[in-house]
Amino acid sequence: MRRLSTICAVMVLCWNAVAAGAHAAVLASSFFTSGDEGWRSFSFVDRGNPDFRSVPSGDPAVVFNQSNGNIAGSIERTDPDFGWQYFVAPQPFLGDQSAALGGTLAFQQQRRDVQGLELVKPKPPLVAISDGTTVLVYANEADEPITTAWRDYLVNFAPSGEGWFVDSIDGAAAAPGQLNTVLANLSNLWIVGEWFAGAIAPDNQPDTIALDNVILNGRDRAPEPVPVIGTAWLMLLAAALMLRRKFPLAIKARSSPANC
Repeated sequence: MRRLSTICAVMVLCWNAVAAGAHAAVLASSFFTSGDEGWRSFSFVDRGNPDFRSVPSGDPAVVFNQSNGNIAGSIERTDPDFGWQYFVAPQPFLGDQSAALGGTLAFQQQRRDVQGLELVKPKPPLVAISDGTTVLVYANEADEPITTAWRDYLVNFAPSGEGWFVDSIDGAAAAPGQLNTVLANLSNLWIVGEWFAGAIAPDNQPDTIALDNVILNGRDRAPEPVPVIGTAWLMLLAAALMLRRKFPLAIKARSSPANC
């Protein structure tokens, strides 16, 4: 048993050495374990699409809900008006985020109201970003949040700019290089907080959307060089131990003085 454990340990070392591959670096994250972590929510003017160049309005406060999260807590916001409601990312997600080019923004949402509201069509941008000059929005082809589970969402920061548009989903497709320019000096990151047609005023039928587990991932890091010589010795050692376990009698017979 001890020899088998040794073989397994050596094989694990070999696997770790050979399979030390690429992995994404987490640039910023919010899991809402004990508070809103600086997130806010604003309403943007409705011009058929959200006007992210308009002055945000409404009470920016979000509600931290410690008992309703996917593992920990979450934040939520009830739509207060007929503008477009968006969650606003705090400082850790802003600044020079050029390392996010080629990476992703992942988050989860859940619907918290039970109103009989219709889904807004066309859907508003899933995410919008800005460097203070250029506004880029990400086309929303995802399914809306539901009340019975948390739904996963993923935004890609492809270097080609695929999926991104200037100012609105009806705007021009983002040109190669624009996404990198905005990410390098990110001043705003907005995540959609409204999917259904309703509001507190005047009809008192608002939708409420919860947000959780927001993770900004950088591009995959290149794998580090594998020390070939050291790995080869580990593999030879593992092979020798396996042979010794498989043919113990033959090895013992060869090494016995009686057979000399």
